[in-house]
Amino acid sequence: MLKIINWVRTVVAEIRNSVFADPFNALKANLKSLIEDHKAIRRSLVIWAAALITWVVAQVFRDPTKITGDVVAALTTVIVLLSTSIGFYHWSRHKDDGSH
Repeated sequence: MLKIINWVRTVVAEIRNSVFADPFNALKANLKSLIEDHKAIRRSLVIWAAALITWVVAQVFRDPTKITGDVVAALTTVIVLLSTSIGFYHWSRHKDDGSH
């Protein structure tokens, strides 16, 4: 039990020293890890586009009698956002992997 307590104290001390010694660097390292290692930007872009498209399609088909040519053009433009974001996702993923 004493070994576990000492280990926890050691881990907490290391965290405290690394974070509180220079909080800006700790924040910078965490953001870099989130963006580059976990690919948060690419995935959030695809999720955002899918959510936006779902919301727009639900709004358009709430009352199908009001669908005009302008509404169809706007809906098509919004749906293209998904293909654009997925294309960006694949392009940047292949760029990171070093493949073409």
